Amino acid sequence: MNANYQDRSIKALVLGSAFLLLALGVPRFLAALSLVPGTPIFYALWAGEDVSAQDMDTMITSRVQSLEFSESPAAYSDLGAAYLAQAQQAETPGEKQRSLELSLEMSGKSVALAPLNAYAWARIANANIMLSPPKPEAAVTAWRRSIETARYEPVLLFQRFHLGVVLYQGMSPADIALLKDQTRMAYNWWPYNFRSYCRRNGLVEWATFLLADNPEAVAYLAP
Repeated sequence: MNANYQDRSIKALVLGSAFLLLALGVPRFLAALSLVPGTPIFYALWAGEDVSAQDMDTMITSRVQSLEFSESPAAYSDLGAAYLAQAQQAETPGEKQRSLELSLEMSGKSVALAPLNAYAWARIANANIMLSPPKPEAAVTAWRRSIETARYEPVLLFQRFHLGVVLYQGMSPADIALLKDQTRMAYNWWPYNFRSYCRRNGLVEWATFLLADNPEAVAYLAP
């Protein structure tokens, strides 16, 4: 009798555990499945390729549907990137503002779940400075958090340097020291591309100013 009772209890426990795993696993599986249509588009966006409005909508829809099944910092981060790209392509100020607000909302949810996402913090910084009116203090805070999260992140170095120049007037001495450090790393990572980037964006004088303690770099960057 006791043996039968124990046997039934073990079977019930195993069955219950199986149902629990199934209940936990199915939403995550469906969330991952929902991401599939938009993932190639996200990689194209990440690579800086032109993405059509229709493809952008497909990518956004895939992430929104995924979040209906399971909350994910990565999906929120992808949405933040998509809405920021939409803001950069917006045809009207109203569209731009709305896309920036959505980018901030989604990126904010991403860092709330995964605070060490340097890319999401960088997007928050960019979106804040693009708002109308801009929010430079919030932008500086997010810019700083991105660096504190991952000081050496090659993909972000040029962007951090450029945004830092835009935000320079509102920076503390500690922030300026961070900017000089990021500028130094950007130059050391890829001198030729950094010089091209500075010349293309009218930032040569800023780069030489921030790298004033490196005469060799100053000479290399000078027109």
